[in-house]
Amino acid sequence: ITYYKGMAVLEMIEAWLGEDVFRQGVNAHIARHAWGNATAQELIEEFSRAAGRHVAPTFSSFLDQVGVPVISGAVEWGGAPEVALEPRPYQPLGSPEGARERAWQVPICAAWADNEPRRRECRLLDEPRETMPLGESGCPGWVLLNDGMRGYYRLAVDRGEAQALLEGGGLSPAERLGLASDLQALVASGDLPAGAAFQLVEVLARDVHPDVVGAAVDLLDSLESVVPDAVMGEYAAFTRRVFGPRARELGWAAREGEDGGIVLLRPRVLRVVGVAGGDEELGGEAVALAREWLQGDAAPDPDVLDAILAVAARHADRGLFQTMAETAREEPDRQKRSRVLGALGEVRDPVLAREALELFLEEGVDPREAFGLAGRLSRGRETRALLWAFLEENWEPVTERLPRSAVAYLPYMARRTCEAGRRKELEAFLGPRLAEVDGGPRSLDQALERVDQCVARRGAQQDSAVEFLRREASGPADSD
Repeated sequence: ITYYKGMAVLEMIEAWLGEDVFRQGVNAHIARHAWGNATAQELIEEFSRAAGRHVAPTFSSFLDQVGVPVISGAVEWGGAPEVALEPRPYQPLGSPEGARERAWQVPICAAWADNEPRRRECRLLDEPRETMPLGESGCPGWVLLNDGMRGYYRLAVDRGEAQALLEGGGLSPAERLGLASDLQALVASGDLPAGAAFQLVEVLARDVHPDVVGAAVDLLDSLESVVPDAVMGEYAAFTRRVFGPRARELGWAAREGEDGGIVLLRPRVLRVVGVAGGDEELGGEAVALAREWLQGDAAPDPDVLDAILAVAARHADRGLFQTMAETAREEPDRQKRSRVLGALGEVRDPVLAREALELFLEEGVDPREAFGLAGRLSRGRETRALLWAFLEENWEPVTERLPRSAVAYLPYMARRTCEAGRRKELEAFLGPRLAEVDGGPRSLDQALERVDQCVARRGAQQDSAVEFLRREASGPADSD
């Protein structure tokens, strides 16, 4: 809260008051308290003096309560265009109901464009419903209710609005990134159907900016939790269709002089196509590259090495698996051991996954290095239940070898569980075993809250996901 939320709220206040006023407040605060101590309230008072208005209630509504507002807006015409603004608490499905009682004073900065250059207007939203004028006349081609994405709030948009904003050409890469994050949150709250979000993954994936394509990967990954087992094949096929061409275009090796964003995007796209998409061609290439590296015959691009190992493990036969396991046991270089152990968490064959878990119990393997292996296995549907069965069978020998802080972290490996019955089993098993572990009860509560949200999210969203993916399997769709 002190650093991340505090930073975000200060940035929002700066965008609302203006850089000059904000700078005056900061400078006055530093001068008044030079060589002394100061409180947050005293800083806020300086902002009020510099702005000529009382800003403490706005700060307080964000800093003194948890949660975040979500803002919806509809453009209305009764002469000059205006947008009707309505705030409400953001509430993920499956979370406690208390957030519905919260209220905020929200500094809204909107941007829009019609035939004129981009324009901007800010105002304080402190009523259940307010309107903001959008110039004197004209029909705006698009309206973004969070200029620069500097406001600490979510935007409620439907698929059509989001697609128009993303494809309209008026948004900066930072704004498109922020909108992608809002889409992910809207699926979690049930405000955006999963099928619509899948379509917007395609829009984001076509973006020219590497970071926005990376956001498309994140959105797709978040949608995996609402997809039932019966259509996971269609989910993989969608992943290959949307990201496969970009993966092949990027390839496994960097090119001289390419943008740093491309360097960071390459392993993300290759991994999602090769692992989540199960692409056989990329899998075969990764297996060949991994074998060469493990044998010391090649040195792949270090930026993409982890992706090579992950995709190779996903497609590994027993021979490659055994080579990777031996490397995890015998390799003297700690970094190489850790990389291989983490990659082994991508295996999907139940027999191989069980053998990988046995590494936890081998004296020659550092269990702290094997932690990444367990974390990866907890993400795979084919291996998640296997991981917990192993931990239930071997709780004492596993936890005796781990630092206490790592034991407290074990519940987080249940976060992708989306079955209500399994949630009860996890609580019954972990509750008494973590009761005396520092941080254990809290991490268990947090993990169970995530499970509750996942269960509720899948219950609300899986029909939309199934409808889209089955329609997609018979030919890409253009609308909900």
